[in-house]
Amino acid sequence: MKVREMMKIPYKVDRDLSLDDAAVKISNEGSDCILFMNGDKLRGIVTERDILKNYGKKEKISEIMSKNVITIDAEAELKDALELMRENRIKRLPVEHEGKILGVISITDLISEMGEVEGEFFFN
Repeated sequence: MKVREMMKIPYKVDRDLSLDDAAVKISNEGSDCILFMNGDKLRGIVTERDILKNYGKKEKISEIMSKNVITIDAEAELKDALELMRENRIKRLPVEHEGKILGVISITDLISEMGEVEGEFFFN
């Protein structure tokens, strides 16, 4: 199965948000992350965990976002996404094709599709 078949539409912003606004947006959108964009270019990713961990300590998503985000091509196989997540100890991968961000796939998405995954994969 291809990554594009499992990806979800991401919530994208093109301006810096306060952590308050980001928390509201994530809640309202039913998402677990925000992709911070500059046009078609991905600048960073912020997860709900990032927001909770930094709430009251930082003010803007640009201060807490993960930069140099690893992405996966929409035509890649699910097993490739799983391996990329495992190698980089990440739980979400933005999905791109021909330089454009199309979606996001998470470890939860993969586990629900692929069944049990070796216990060593999970991380804190």
